[in-house]
Amino acid sequence: MSHVWVIGDGTPAYEIAKLAQSAGHLVFTSFVDEKGNPDELIYEQSQQGFAPFTRQPEANPDVIIEAIIRKSKKLTAWRGYAVELRKSLSDTPMLVSTLSASATEISAWVARTKMVPRQSIIGWATLPPIEHSSAVELLPTQFSNERALGLAKDFFTSLGKEPVIIKDCVGGVLPRVVASLINNAAYALMEGVASAADIDAAMKLGTNYPYGPLEWADKIGLDQVLGILEALCEAYGQDRYQPAPMLRQLVYAGHWGKRTGRGFYEYR
Repeated sequence: MSHVWVIGDGTPAYEIAKLAQSAGHLVFTSFVDEKGNPDELIYEQSQQGFAPFTRQPEANPDVIIEAIIRKSKKLTAWRGYAVELRKSLSDTPMLVSTLSASATEISAWVARTKMVPRQSIIGWATLPPIEHSSAVELLPTQFSNERALGLAKDFFTSLGKEPVIIKDCVGGVLPRVVASLINNAAYALMEGVASAADIDAAMKLGTNYPYGPLEWADKIGLDQVLGILEALCEAYGQDRYQPAPMLRQLVYAGHWGKRTGRGFYEYR
Protein backbone atom coordinates (compact mmCIF):
# COMPACT_ATOMS: atom_id res chain seq x y z
CA MET A 1 0.00 0.00 0.00
CA SER A 2 1.29 3.46 -0.94
CA HIS A 3 0.75 6.81 0.74
CA VAL A 4 -0.89 9.17 -1.76
CA TRP A 5 -1.28 12.94 -1.31
CA VAL A 6 -4.04 14.45 -3.46
CA ILE A 7 -4.13 18.24 -3.93
CA GLY A 8 -7.22 19.56 -5.67
CA ASP A 9 -10.25 21.80 -5.87
CA GLY A 10 -13.16 19.79 -7.16
CA THR A 11 -14.50 16.67 -8.81
CA PRO A 12 -11.23 15.30 -10.30
CA ALA A 13 -9.47 15.48 -6.92
CA TYR A 14 -12.29 13.69 -5.11
CA GLU A 15 -12.50 11.03 -7.81
CA ILE A 16 -8.77 10.34 -7.73
CA ALA A 17 -8.82 10.19 -3.93
CA LYS A 18 -11.74 7.74 -3.94
CA LEU A 19 -10.16 5.52 -6.58
CA ALA A 20 -6.83 5.48 -4.74
CA GLN A 21 -8.55 4.63 -1.47
CA SER A 22 -10.53 1.81 -3.13
CA ALA A 23 -7.27 0.46 -4.56
CA GLY A 24 -5.85 0.14 -1.04
CA HIS A 25 -3.71 3.26 -0.90
CA LEU A 26 -3.57 5.44 2.21
CA VAL A 27 -4.91 8.75 0.95
CA PHE A 28 -4.14 12.21 2.32
CA THR A 29 -6.00 15.19 0.89
CA SER A 30 -5.48 18.95 0.66
CA PHE A 31 -8.30 20.97 -0.86
CA VAL A 32 -8.03 24.56 -2.06
CA ASP A 33 -10.55 27.39 -2.30
CA GLU A 34 -11.59 29.45 -5.34
CA LYS A 35 -8.29 31.34 -5.33
CA GLY A 36 -6.09 28.29 -4.78
CA ASN A 37 -5.43 28.82 -1.08
CA PRO A 38 -5.64 25.90 1.37
CA ASP A 39 -9.24 25.63 2.59
CA GLU A 40 -9.91 23.52 5.65
CA LEU A 41 -13.65 24.23 5.38
CA ILE A 42 -13.77 22.51 1.99
CA TYR A 43 -11.96 19.57 3.55
CA GLU A 44 -14.35 19.37 6.50
CA GLN A 45 -17.44 19.57 4.29
CA SER A 46 -16.38 17.05 1.69
CA GLN A 47 -13.87 14.57 3.12
CA GLN A 48 -15.10 10.98 3.01
CA GLY A 49 -12.66 8.93 5.01
CA PHE A 50 -9.56 10.72 3.72
CA ALA A 51 -6.92 11.95 6.13
CA PRO A 52 -5.85 15.60 5.91
CA PHE A 53 -2.22 15.98 4.88
CA THR A 54 0.06 16.62 7.85
CA ARG A 55 3.72 17.42 8.27
CA GLN A 56 4.37 14.27 10.30
CA PRO A 57 6.96 11.85 8.83
CA GLU A 58 4.45 8.98 8.76
CA ALA A 59 2.33 11.04 6.37
CA ASN A 60 5.10 11.55 3.81
CA PRO A 61 3.57 10.30 0.56
CA ASP A 62 5.03 7.94 -2.03
CA VAL A 63 3.32 9.94 -4.77
CA ILE A 64 1.71 13.39 -4.99
CA ILE A 65 -1.10 13.96 -7.47
CA GLU A 66 -2.33 17.47 -8.21
CA ALA A 67 -5.74 17.90 -9.82
CA ILE A 68 -6.38 21.63 -10.26
CA ILE A 69 -7.60 22.89 -13.63
CA ARG A 70 -7.48 26.69 -13.43
CA LYS A 71 -3.93 27.92 -14.06
CA SER A 72 -3.97 30.88 -11.64
CA LYS A 73 -5.40 28.69 -8.90
CA LYS A 74 -2.81 26.01 -9.62
CA LEU A 75 0.10 28.42 -9.20
CA THR A 76 -1.29 29.79 -5.94
CA ALA A 77 -1.72 26.28 -4.58
CA TRP A 78 1.85 25.27 -5.43
CA ARG A 79 3.16 28.37 -3.67
CA GLY A 80 0.98 27.59 -0.67
CA TYR A 81 2.40 24.09 -0.28
CA ALA A 82 6.02 25.01 -1.06
CA VAL A 83 7.14 24.75 2.56
CA GLU A 84 5.77 21.24 3.03
CA LEU A 85 7.27 20.13 -0.27
CA ARG A 86 10.71 21.53 0.51
CA LYS A 87 10.81 19.86 3.90
CA SER A 88 10.76 16.18 3.10
CA LEU A 89 9.39 15.35 -0.34
CA SER A 90 12.42 15.84 -2.55
CA ASP A 91 12.31 12.32 -4.01
CA THR A 92 8.54 12.05 -4.31
CA PRO A 93 7.11 11.84 -7.86
CA MET A 94 4.68 14.69 -8.48
CA LEU A 95 1.90 14.00 -10.98
CA VAL A 96 0.52 17.33 -12.17
CA SER A 97 -2.64 18.03 -14.15
CA THR A 98 -1.84 19.38 -17.61
CA LEU A 99 -5.34 20.63 -18.42
CA SER A 100 -4.29 24.28 -17.98
CA ALA A 101 -0.47 24.23 -18.18
CA SER A 102 2.14 21.87 -19.56
CA ALA A 103 4.19 19.76 -17.17
CA THR A 104 7.29 21.60 -18.41
CA GLU A 105 5.81 24.97 -17.43
CA ILE A 106 4.80 23.62 -14.03
CA SER A 107 8.28 22.14 -13.53
CA ALA A 108 9.71 25.63 -14.14
CA TRP A 109 7.56 27.03 -11.31
CA VAL A 110 8.67 24.19 -9.06
CA ALA A 111 12.34 24.70 -9.93
CA ARG A 112 12.14 28.41 -9.07
CA THR A 113 10.74 27.67 -5.61
CA LYS A 114 13.27 24.84 -5.10
CA MET A 115 10.51 22.52 -3.91
CA VAL A 116 11.61 19.35 -5.67
CA PRO A 117 13.84 18.51 -8.65
CA ARG A 118 12.32 18.92 -12.11
CA GLN A 119 13.05 15.25 -12.66
CA SER A 120 10.20 14.34 -10.30
CA ILE A 121 7.48 16.05 -12.37
CA ILE A 122 5.19 13.99 -14.62
CA GLY A 123 2.10 15.43 -16.29
CA TRP A 124 -1.20 13.56 -16.44
CA ALA A 125 -4.49 14.17 -18.21
CA THR A 126 -7.95 12.67 -18.47
CA LEU A 127 -11.54 13.84 -18.09
CA PRO A 128 -14.06 13.40 -15.30
CA PRO A 129 -15.84 11.22 -14.46
CA ILE A 130 -12.44 9.55 -14.03
CA GLU A 131 -13.92 6.29 -12.77
CA HIS A 132 -15.39 5.73 -16.24
CA SER A 133 -12.10 6.35 -18.07
CA SER A 134 -10.13 3.26 -19.03
CA ALA A 135 -6.93 5.18 -19.78
CA VAL A 136 -4.90 8.06 -18.36
CA GLU A 137 -2.43 10.09 -20.42
CA LEU A 138 1.04 10.57 -18.93
CA LEU A 139 3.12 13.50 -20.18
CA PRO A 140 6.79 13.32 -19.11
CA THR A 141 8.96 16.38 -19.66
CA GLN A 142 12.49 16.42 -21.06
CA PHE A 143 13.67 16.46 -17.43
CA SER A 144 11.52 13.60 -16.08
CA ASN A 145 13.44 10.55 -14.92
CA GLU A 146 12.52 6.91 -15.43
CA ARG A 147 11.86 6.35 -11.74
CA ALA A 148 9.16 9.03 -11.62
CA LEU A 149 7.59 7.80 -14.86
CA GLY A 150 7.64 4.20 -13.64
CA LEU A 151 5.94 5.11 -10.36
CA ALA A 152 3.35 7.17 -12.24
CA LYS A 153 2.56 4.16 -14.44
CA ASP A 154 2.34 1.89 -11.41
CA PHE A 155 0.02 4.27 -9.57
CA PHE A 156 -2.50 4.62 -12.38
CA THR A 157 -2.30 0.92 -13.19
CA SER A 158 -3.23 0.24 -9.56
CA LEU A 159 -6.38 2.31 -10.16
CA GLY A 160 -7.30 0.13 -13.14
CA LYS A 161 -6.25 2.72 -15.73
CA GLU A 162 -4.08 2.04 -18.78
CA PRO A 163 -1.21 4.57 -18.93
CA VAL A 164 -0.71 6.13 -22.38
CA ILE A 165 2.51 8.12 -22.89
CA ILE A 166 2.16 11.27 -25.00
CA LYS A 167 4.15 14.43 -25.70
CA ASP A 168 4.02 17.12 -23.01
CA CYS A 169 1.50 19.82 -23.94
CA VAL A 170 -1.46 21.73 -22.58
CA GLY A 171 -4.67 19.69 -22.63
CA GLY A 172 -3.31 16.31 -23.65
CA VAL A 173 -5.24 14.39 -26.32
CA LEU A 174 -8.64 13.34 -24.98
CA PRO A 175 -9.40 16.54 -23.01
CA ARG A 176 -8.39 18.74 -25.96
CA VAL A 177 -10.42 16.81 -28.53
CA VAL A 178 -13.52 16.39 -26.38
CA ALA A 179 -13.51 20.03 -25.19
CA SER A 180 -13.26 21.17 -28.82
CA LEU A 181 -16.13 18.88 -29.81
CA ILE A 182 -18.27 20.25 -26.97
CA ASN A 183 -17.41 23.82 -27.94
CA ASN A 184 -18.48 23.29 -31.55
CA ALA A 185 -21.72 21.71 -30.36
CA ALA A 186 -22.33 24.71 -28.07
CA TYR A 187 -21.86 27.06 -31.03
CA ALA A 188 -24.32 24.97 -33.07
CA LEU A 189 -26.88 25.17 -30.26
CA MET A 190 -26.34 28.91 -29.82
CA GLU A 191 -26.77 29.48 -33.57
CA GLY A 192 -30.07 27.57 -33.61
CA VAL A 193 -28.88 24.72 -35.84
CA ALA A 194 -30.71 22.16 -33.69
CA SER A 195 -31.86 21.53 -30.14
CA ALA A 196 -29.47 20.11 -27.55
CA ALA A 197 -31.23 16.73 -27.71
CA ASP A 198 -31.07 16.63 -31.51
CA ILE A 199 -27.40 17.63 -31.60
CA ASP A 200 -26.59 14.84 -29.16
CA ALA A 201 -28.74 12.30 -31.01
CA ALA A 202 -27.10 13.14 -34.34
CA MET A 203 -23.61 12.79 -32.87
CA LYS A 204 -24.31 9.54 -31.00
CA LEU A 205 -25.92 7.90 -34.02
CA GLY A 206 -23.33 9.26 -36.44
CA THR A 207 -20.20 8.47 -34.44
CA ASN A 208 -21.18 5.69 -31.98
CA TYR A 209 -19.83 7.86 -29.15
CA PRO A 210 -21.23 6.84 -25.75
CA TYR A 211 -22.61 10.36 -25.21
CA GLY A 212 -23.57 13.31 -27.31
CA PRO A 213 -21.22 16.29 -26.83
CA LEU A 214 -23.62 18.41 -24.75
CA GLU A 215 -24.63 15.50 -22.53
CA TRP A 216 -20.93 14.69 -22.19
CA ALA A 217 -20.21 18.28 -21.18
CA ASP A 218 -22.79 18.09 -18.39
CA LYS A 219 -21.17 14.90 -17.09
CA ILE A 220 -17.66 16.41 -17.17
CA GLY A 221 -18.73 19.76 -15.72
CA LEU A 222 -19.07 22.91 -17.82
CA ASP A 223 -16.65 24.73 -15.54
CA GLN A 224 -14.04 22.06 -16.28
CA VAL A 225 -14.65 22.30 -20.04
CA LEU A 226 -14.39 26.10 -19.97
CA GLY A 227 -11.13 25.91 -18.01
CA ILE A 228 -9.61 23.58 -20.60
CA LEU A 229 -10.69 25.76 -23.53
CA GLU A 230 -9.38 28.94 -21.91
CA ALA A 231 -6.04 27.26 -21.28
CA LEU A 232 -5.84 26.07 -24.90
CA CYS A 233 -6.72 29.59 -26.08
CA GLU A 234 -3.94 31.08 -23.97
CA ALA A 235 -1.39 28.44 -24.99
CA TYR A 236 -2.01 28.43 -28.73
CA GLY A 237 -3.79 31.72 -29.46
CA GLN A 238 -6.11 30.09 -31.98
CA ASP A 239 -9.75 31.05 -32.55
CA ARG A 240 -10.81 27.41 -32.75
CA TYR A 241 -10.39 27.16 -28.97
CA GLN A 242 -12.37 30.35 -28.20
CA PRO A 243 -15.15 29.25 -25.81
CA ALA A 244 -18.71 29.67 -27.07
CA PRO A 245 -20.46 32.61 -25.34
CA MET A 246 -23.29 30.28 -24.32
CA LEU A 247 -20.82 28.03 -22.51
CA ARG A 248 -19.35 31.00 -20.65
CA GLN A 249 -22.79 32.27 -19.66
CA LEU A 250 -23.85 28.90 -18.25
CA VAL A 251 -20.67 28.65 -16.19
CA TYR A 252 -20.93 32.22 -14.89
CA ALA A 253 -24.55 31.51 -13.90
CA GLY A 254 -23.43 28.50 -11.87
CA HIS A 255 -25.01 25.97 -14.24
CA TRP A 256 -22.15 23.50 -14.42
CA GLY A 257 -24.01 20.36 -15.43
CA LYS A 258 -25.25 17.32 -13.56
CA ARG A 259 -23.61 18.14 -10.25
CA THR A 260 -25.41 21.51 -10.00
CA GLY A 261 -28.71 20.28 -11.45
CA ARG A 262 -28.50 22.27 -14.67
CA GLY A 263 -26.17 22.70 -17.62
CA PHE A 264 -27.18 22.24 -21.24
CA TYR A 265 -29.96 20.09 -19.73
CA GLU A 266 -31.92 20.30 -16.49
CA TYR A 267 -31.71 17.49 -13.91
CA ARG A 268 -34.11 16.70 -11.10
